[in-house]
Amino acid sequence: MSDEVCYRQMERGQEPVVFSLIQRVFDACVAPHYSPSGVARFYAQVSETSLREKAEDPVGGVFVAAKGAVLVGMVALARGHHIALLFVAPEYQGKGIGRALVALAAERCREIDRHGKTMTVNASPNSVPFYEKADFVPASGERDDNGLRFTPMTKPMS
Repeated sequence: MSDEVCYRQMERGQEPVVFSLIQRVFDACVAPHYSPSGVARFYAQVSETSLREKAEDPVGGVFVAAKGAVLVGMVALARGHHIALLFVAPEYQGKGIGRALVALAAERCREIDRHGKTMTVNASPNSVPFYEKADFVPASGERDDNGLRFTPMTKPMS
């Protein structure tokens, strides 16, 4: 297996593998910070179908990170400027994969809107420190939307 991580757009038909990664990382890293209703709301909003829709949306996109044949991360962009999903396998966190996926999302934002001023994300409680290191700043305090806890954050586009 190659030591190099490859980044690319999610291919059609790859939704089950990407969704499996999301489930594994969400259950291990995010769900412990949510109430049971928050976990249920997350899974009501995220599915293989929603991944396909984001990938095919002209103001969206889904990118993956793979090490050899193993999927190690993913990012989904929505509305041309919003990181809707970002997940990196726990054993690959802290290795620059998340930062590279955010850079891909930023590149896609610039393709969609060359005059866009900011990227946004609703950061889960455990991911706020990551986004702060990636130059996002809180737009407000933490919110709880029927069990989904998040901090709205923004990052200037440069």
